[in-house]
Amino acid sequence: MYFCYFIYSLGHIKKITMAWNRTSNTCVSVYGALDDLKQYGTPTTFEDAGPLMMKYLAFFNTLATGGPVSAAALAIATALDEVLTDSYAGFYKTGIDSNKAIAELQLILKVANQTVEDLSNTADTLYTF
Repeated sequence: MYFCYFIYSLGHIKKITMAWNRTSNTCVSVYGALDDLKQYGTPTTFEDAGPLMMKYLAFFNTLATGGPVSAAALAIATALDEVLTDSYAGFYKTGIDSNKAIAELQLILKVANQTVEDLSNTADTLYTF
């Protein structure tokens, strides 16, 4: 079991434990959505996708810093939100809307060493599948 810590914008720290596994609708949906968005550079198995870092996804430019990385993360977060809600039938949890979901996804996407599993853990706090 993996343990992930997320620091929310209000400074609260929340420990989330969720294993990257095929029985999780969130994990399967995030994996599929990233595949739909052509974010894996080469064919990537479900098992290999979980520990994959953001810097290895297609949208991430390792030569850029600051604004360009944030802009790319915002673009992919917006697309990911649309795919998760439209194609994977995800709906927002109580208190979450599209703007909040995109902002939270972007926080993970713009950090090079965050993993797809970290992204899935965040998605699990935003959507129900």
